Amino acid sequence: MHMLPIVLILALPAWAEELGKASADEISKGKRLFDGLCAGCHGTDGAGGGVGPPLARPKLARAKDDDALMQIIRRGIPGTDMPAARQWDPGEVFQIAAYVKKLGSIPEEKLPGDPAAGRQIYFGKGGCKACHTIQGVGGRTGPELGSIGAQRSASHIRQSILEPEADFSDRFLWVRLTANGKSHEGVRLNDDTFSIQIMDAAERIHSFWKRELTAIEELKSKSPMPSYKTAFNAAELDDLVAFLASMRGEP
Repeated sequence: MHMLPIVLILALPAWAEELGKASADEISKGKRLFDGLCAGCHGTDGAGGGVGPPLARPKLARAKDDDALMQIIRRGIPGTDMPAARQWDPGEVFQIAAYVKKLGSIPEEKLPGDPAAGRQIYFGKGGCKACHTIQGVGGRTGPELGSIGAQRSASHIRQSILEPEADFSDRFLWVRLTANGKSHEGVRLNDDTFSIQIMDAAERIHSFWKRELTAIEELKSKSPMPSYKTAFNAAELDDLVAFLASMRGEP
């Protein structure tokens, strides 16, 4: 007698359409599940972890709405590294989805400063575009800022400008490599068992076999971004923060 395999179907709960109304407890449980199961690929707080894309943004390319987000968590994405949630309870799927939705939904704040004037500072005096990209324009050695206002609070943005070493992502960790008595510094792009690749301040990419290196130093106390404490007056700083806070992922 042949036994048919038992297939567990995870039906979406009736409240799957209510992600925006998830309670603080449900979101907190979702964060714990995300930290244990998802952060390895998508990074802490959904900031990106190399394998999976960053999720701390107001719009997700593959999840156009709440239902699509739930379905991706349930079923994964065929042909990618995103697996299906085979053994998760539907309630856990909801909790994770609610947390992911919250990652890209920091509310807008009423701030001092003029975003239009801040834009001029960003692309002019501030020199920010040398390292950061907004709407496809700018450098690559720093984080993309097109949706930073939806991902980070104004106070966090201000601190990052004034004290960039206080908190910056490991995705942009600055490293120093030593080979043949010569040092090379840059943002770590890839680090595997046999090789490491970095991008220097001029956006040149360097690749090294680890067997050829005599030292690999992670400069965790050093941010590639300098402090701008003395670069702007108070009004200019307010304008720059207001501009960056207005960047919420819209075209």
